[in-house]
Amino acid sequence: MKIGDIVYDSFFRDFGIIIGLEHTTDIGTPFDYEVLYFTSGEKWGADDYILELITDEKIKDDLFT
Repeated sequence: MKIGDIVYDSFFRDFGIIIGLEHTTDIGTPFDYEVLYFTSGEKWGADDYILELITDEKIKDDLFT
């Protein structure tokens, strides 16, 4: 995944956009990405295993089948 990708976070159950790579919190917790979440408007760290990349194929398969 890269900056600008739309993702679904299975932990927060929210969609967001990746705004940074290799994010570290103020207390030193490392994350794979920094994500801006659409519902809350908050920025949080997230790891690969909880994010699902949203692609055109994913949208087509989930919404139109």
